[in-house]
Amino acid sequence: MFSKVGAKVRAIKLPSDFARLRDALMTILAFEMAKVLMPEVARHRELLSPQLDEQLERGRAISFDEYSKAKSAIAACRAKLEDLFGDTDILMAHAAPGEAPVGNAYTGFSFLNGVCTMLGTPCVNVPGLKGPNSMPIGLLTIGRVGDDKRTLAAANWMALRLA
Repeated sequence: MFSKVGAKVRAIKLPSDFARLRDALMTILAFEMAKVLMPEVARHRELLSPQLDEQLERGRAISFDEYSKAKSAIAACRAKLEDLFGDTDILMAHAAPGEAPVGNAYTGFSFLNGVCTMLGTPCVNVPGLKGPNSMPIGLLTIGRVGDDKRTLAAANWMALRLA
């Protein structure tokens, strides 16, 4: 689609250790959420939803060793980013698996935004595509660490062509 309007587009293959990023992200988030919200749980546990309480329990069950290994997995992938980008200005991926769910009870799982944050790369969700149920499909524009300006410009360029 973007190649028809002047962009050079090519597929890339992620290194195999990037497959660990999702699990690493979920481990880090659960561990840190449990630690950060510990005072709230101690004071107001009865006000927590069952889902949040369950999620915090999972976080409390994660050992510091598991947490450290997850952080190391993120650091190892971060070290490979320059090679991954190569001569590419930006990377593009789906913001979430598939289209947004129908209704407003759940927005979908946009874990790639969290992965980008953990890796230190700027990312921008670009709306404009629709799925089979006429629900949005977001595209994620991912830039190099510190290259926020180019990432925003690329996201704007993409958004204008999808409008």
